[in-house]
Amino acid sequence: MRVTANLVQAFPERRLWAESYDRDLRDVLSLQSELARAITYEVKVKLTPLENERLATARPVNPEAYQLYLKGRYFWRKRSKDGLIKAPEYFNQAVAIDPNYALAYAGIAECYPPLAYFGYVPGNEAFPKAREVAMRALAIDDTLAEAHSALAAEKQYYEWDWAGAEREFKRAIALNPNDATAHSWYALYLISAGRVQEGLAESKQALLFDPFSLTINNGHGRRLYWAREYDQAIEQSQKTRELEPNYNAESWTLALAMEQKGELKKAIAELKSNGSENTFALASLGHAYALSGNTAAATAIVRELEERSRGTYVDPLSVAWVYAGLAKKDEAFASLQKAAEQHSPLLAFLKVEPIFDPLRSDPRFAALLHQMDL
Repeated sequence: MRVTANLVQAFPERRLWAESYDRDLRDVLSLQSELARAITYEVKVKLTPLENERLATARPVNPEAYQLYLKGRYFWRKRSKDGLIKAPEYFNQAVAIDPNYALAYAGIAECYPPLAYFGYVPGNEAFPKAREVAMRALAIDDTLAEAHSALAAEKQYYEWDWAGAEREFKRAIALNPNDATAHSWYALYLISAGRVQEGLAESKQALLFDPFSLTINNGHGRRLYWAREYDQAIEQSQKTRELEPNYNAESWTLALAMEQKGELKKAIAELKSNGSENTFALASLGHAYALSGNTAAATAIVRELEERSRGTYVDPLSVAWVYAGLAKKDEAFASLQKAAEQHSPLLAFLKVEPIFDPLRSDPRFAALLHQMDL
């Protein structure tokens, strides 16, 4: 492998420095460190002790394991159910070839939070596994931002250890300030803790680092929704749609914002076009039907969700959404309590979720927030 690096001054344009490096692919991480040191020297950047530590820890990588890792990342970024199931298969193949490949273990750990977040597996099943694999990655290399992010997500969504989660997120960002996922997940933490403006600022940082990521663009729209900035959430969802017209998660976020603006017909049409792979999108359709006065259609979706739960996992929080729309408080709180027992990740946003506004005056709502240490 040959890498040629050029440092060019833009205005007026002139070459400041150039160098070529020839290396075996096994030494790709060492080459990255060497390039980083050379360039920081040329531009007179002073490295912090932590940055020096990170640059000194590069180790040889098996090229086959590296290719498998990249495939895993490709499927992980899709955020579809199939993608999130395929991604760990590639990461596991990578560690089978190289048992000390910490980054691949971190990749496995990072698969579990979105699997639970989108309601594909129970939180109380996903997050203990995420913690186990993240700790294995950190035992090999404590400087991996990805592993610290996965551990932070486990503390936030499963342990409800808010202080511990924030420490891990800050550690991840300190280790790799350019990690868009760390900024994005930390933004979710801040929003869920009720620190909405801080969360939006962190979400914008994630967008700066990865402006064409579907996940991060859609995530920013969802955070605007939780901030009750519905017009901005719709605008951001439309930007995401320009990147990928058939991205279902964006359609879900767009419909939620439309619903809160009272544009129920538009929201229902959007959700009906979404498909029903994500049970939360189906539950959102039921909630919109309930608000529009179509009680029969909303009740039919509750039955469909209950029928699905006999053959596959259905997050109880999704059922609570429909009951909240139907103003059936007892049934809604029963489903919310089940969601708490299973550590549904989206329950962490109970403090800011507009769908549950009609339940906030009930003493049971305050008790549930207390149970989660919110």
